[in-house]
Amino acid sequence: MLYFDIHRMFKLRGISKPRKFLAENGFSLSQAQRICQLSVWAMRLKVLDRLCLALKCTPNDLIIWKPSKPEHDIKDHPLQKLKAVDVLDLTSITSDISPEQIPDLVKAISEAKARIMTKND
Repeated sequence: MLYFDIHRMFKLRGISKPRKFLAENGFSLSQAQRICQLSVWAMRLKVLDRLCLALKCTPNDLIIWKPSKPEHDIKDHPLQKLKAVDVLDLTSITSDISPEQIPDLVKAISEAKARIMTKND
Protein backbone atom coordinates (compact mmCIF):
# COMPACT_ATOMS: atom_id res chain seq x y z
CA MET A 1 0.00 0.00 0.00
CA LEU A 2 1.21 3.51 -0.75
CA TYR A 3 1.44 6.14 2.01
CA PHE A 4 2.52 9.75 2.27
CA ASP A 5 5.63 10.15 4.45
CA ILE A 6 6.19 13.88 4.25
CA HIS A 7 7.81 14.16 7.69
CA ARG A 8 10.78 12.15 6.42
CA MET A 9 11.50 14.89 3.87
CA PHE A 10 11.05 17.59 6.52
CA LYS A 11 13.73 15.80 8.57
CA LEU A 12 16.04 15.44 5.57
CA ARG A 13 15.72 19.16 4.85
CA GLY A 14 16.29 20.13 8.48
CA ILE A 15 12.83 21.66 8.80
CA SER A 16 11.95 21.66 12.49
CA LYS A 17 8.74 23.69 12.12
CA PRO A 18 6.87 22.15 9.18
CA ARG A 19 3.65 24.18 9.62
CA LYS A 20 5.60 27.42 9.55
CA PHE A 21 7.61 26.23 6.54
CA LEU A 22 4.44 25.30 4.63
CA ALA A 23 2.73 28.60 5.50
CA GLU A 24 5.80 30.52 4.31
CA ASN A 25 5.60 28.55 1.04
CA GLY A 26 2.00 29.49 0.26
CA PHE A 27 0.02 26.71 1.90
CA SER A 28 -3.10 27.64 3.82
CA LEU A 29 -3.05 27.02 7.55
CA SER A 30 -5.64 24.24 7.17
CA GLN A 31 -3.59 22.53 4.43
CA ALA A 32 -0.43 22.83 6.52
CA GLN A 33 -2.26 21.40 9.53
CA ARG A 34 -3.59 18.39 7.57
CA ILE A 35 -0.20 17.69 6.01
CA CYS A 36 1.61 17.92 9.35
CA GLN A 37 -0.90 15.71 11.15
CA LEU A 38 -0.53 13.10 8.42
CA SER A 39 -4.28 13.10 7.89
CA VAL A 40 -3.70 13.38 4.15
CA TRP A 41 -4.82 10.23 2.33
CA ALA A 42 -5.21 11.94 -1.00
CA MET A 43 -3.69 15.06 -2.44
CA ARG A 44 -4.48 17.06 -5.53
CA LEU A 45 -1.62 16.97 -8.00
CA LYS A 46 -1.46 20.77 -7.87
CA VAL A 47 -0.81 20.61 -4.10
CA LEU A 48 1.70 17.77 -4.53
CA ASP A 49 3.48 19.85 -7.17
CA ARG A 50 3.72 22.85 -4.81
CA LEU A 51 4.95 20.62 -2.00
CA CYS A 52 7.65 19.09 -4.22
CA LEU A 53 8.76 22.56 -5.36
CA ALA A 54 8.96 23.82 -1.77
CA LEU A 55 10.88 20.75 -0.56
CA LYS A 56 13.01 20.42 -3.72
CA CYS A 57 12.03 16.80 -4.20
CA THR A 58 9.94 14.45 -6.33
CA PRO A 59 6.66 12.71 -5.46
CA ASN A 60 8.71 9.52 -4.98
CA ASP A 61 10.46 11.24 -2.07
CA LEU A 62 7.12 11.86 -0.33
CA ILE A 63 5.50 8.47 -0.88
CA ILE A 64 6.49 5.16 0.68
CA TRP A 65 5.32 1.66 -0.09
CA LYS A 66 4.60 -1.03 2.47
CA PRO A 67 3.49 -4.38 1.06
CA SER A 68 -0.03 -5.11 2.26
CA LYS A 69 0.64 -8.86 2.10
CA PRO A 70 3.94 -10.78 2.32
CA GLU A 71 3.35 -12.24 -1.15
CA HIS A 72 3.27 -8.68 -2.57
CA ASP A 73 6.85 -8.09 -1.40
CA ILE A 74 8.45 -9.13 -4.69
CA LYS A 75 12.21 -8.56 -4.68
CA ASP A 76 12.63 -7.01 -8.16
CA HIS A 77 9.33 -5.10 -8.30
CA PRO A 78 9.73 -1.37 -9.07
CA LEU A 79 7.71 -0.46 -5.94
CA GLN A 80 10.70 -1.66 -3.88
CA LYS A 81 12.26 1.74 -4.68
CA LEU A 82 9.54 3.36 -2.57
CA LYS A 83 10.19 1.38 0.60
CA ALA A 84 10.88 3.56 3.62
CA VAL A 85 14.52 4.35 4.36
CA ASP A 86 15.60 5.57 7.78
CA VAL A 87 16.61 9.21 8.00
CA LEU A 88 20.05 9.50 9.54
CA ASP A 89 20.62 12.06 12.25
CA LEU A 90 23.89 13.77 11.39
CA THR A 91 24.22 15.09 14.93
CA SER A 92 24.44 11.60 16.37
CA ILE A 93 26.83 10.51 13.62
CA THR A 94 29.18 13.42 14.27
CA SER A 95 28.90 13.60 18.07
CA ASP A 96 32.34 12.05 18.64
CA ILE A 97 34.19 14.31 16.19
CA SER A 98 36.38 16.94 17.79
CA PRO A 99 35.94 20.61 16.85
CA GLU A 100 39.35 20.51 15.16
CA GLN A 101 38.13 17.72 12.86
CA ILE A 102 34.97 19.57 11.72
CA PRO A 103 36.69 21.41 8.81
CA ASP A 104 37.96 18.06 7.46
CA LEU A 105 34.45 16.60 7.74
CA VAL A 106 32.89 19.59 5.97
CA LYS A 107 35.49 19.30 3.20
CA ALA A 108 34.83 15.55 2.79
CA ILE A 109 31.07 16.10 2.68
CA SER A 110 31.45 18.90 0.12
CA GLU A 111 33.64 16.69 -2.08
CA ALA A 112 31.21 13.76 -1.81
CA LYS A 113 28.30 16.05 -2.62
CA ALA A 114 30.11 17.40 -5.69
CA ARG A 115 30.77 13.82 -6.91
CA ILE A 116 27.13 12.87 -6.38
CA MET A 117 25.83 15.99 -8.13
CA THR A 118 28.21 15.42 -11.08
CA LYS A 119 27.17 11.77 -11.29
CA ASN A 120 23.46 12.74 -11.40
CA ASP A 121 23.91 15.27 -14.24
